[in-house]
Amino acid sequence: MEALISELPRLRSRSTTERPLHGWSEEAWQALECDVGLHAARLSKPDREALEEVLFLDLSSEFDARFYSIHVRQLGIELSSAFLNFEPEWARDEAKHMDGFRRTLKAGFGWSEQRMAELNGRRSNFEPLAHLFRDEFAILCLSAYDELATVRAYLGNMHHYRKLGPAFLRFLRSVIADEGWHYSRFLDVIRKQHAHRLGEARSMVQEIRSAEGTPYASTFVLDHDDDVWSDAIFDEAEQVLLRALERAQLGSHRTPAPFAPA
Repeated sequence: MEALISELPRLRSRSTTERPLHGWSEEAWQALECDVGLHAARLSKPDREALEEVLFLDLSSEFDARFYSIHVRQLGIELSSAFLNFEPEWARDEAKHMDGFRRTLKAGFGWSEQRMAELNGRRSNFEPLAHLFRDEFAILCLSAYDELATVRAYLGNMHHYRKLGPAFLRFLRSVIADEGWHYSRFLDVIRKQHAHRLGEARSMVQEIRSAEGTPYASTFVLDHDDDVWSDAIFDEAEQVLLRALERAQLGSHRTPAPFAPA
């Protein structure tokens, strides 16, 4: 994965409002819907069914970000101001991603508001992952790992996404840029708030990797039900994060560079 990341244009750390997705106006969203509608109408039945399944998984996962936010804040554990200041920005990004996938499914696949409202019936169960939410250090490692894996999965599904046209690709690339930025921010909080815990990084990340395969229960993290997921992606995410944390332990104070879409 590091080889892949190194080929992607690098972004500076920027405020949320300056990142690509958040510059989208209502006019741009409408252009996305129009372009998606035109391209979706030309899809073969197999392509249409495959894309709809992928997009539904994307949509539902982004929807589930709200459960992550609620759960973390109700745990009763100590959370740093750095995490508490970043988490609302992260949540707004995920809500914006959900909106883009929602618009895509409506414009290209005829999803109604009633169909969208069915998402409100989703319920989360964090109990099987409780050991990964035991403190802020564990949550940050889990979240950084999950963002890394998500970027790789979006790139792996590009052969599907391209069929929806250039406007959707522009949206998807901005989503990838956001997820890369999230990874860098989670990693930065680890380095600045939990430097004394970096010696535990290897066992923590291995514990996260071992949790892959836990049945998904609307927890946002480890939402790895799509066919694109593989042991190769999980192993790469594990190793990239481990190397980053080990470099931090050795005393590197460079800001982790987020990665951008190809």
